[in-house]
Amino acid sequence: MHIMPGTDTRIINLEGTIIIITAVKDDVSLYRVMIDGIFYGYLRRIDGVLHQVEGSNISNYFFNEICRVIQ
Repeated sequence: MHIMPGTDTRIINLEGTIIIITAVKDDVSLYRVMIDGIFYGYLRRIDGVLHQVEGSNISNYFFNEICRVIQ
């Protein structure tokens, strides 16, 4: 995982798949998820736990890996 200084962005290289998680500026609990340059949806942190926002298309495998790395 790479954390970009001065931003709230995390970059995860998962066996060649690049996952970029970026905090949404207007909502400190909301994160935008891009996988290999394609937007897959949002995650929301509720009581310290990440949840997929309705309408997101993040597979369970990637969601579990994101949770493992950033929590």
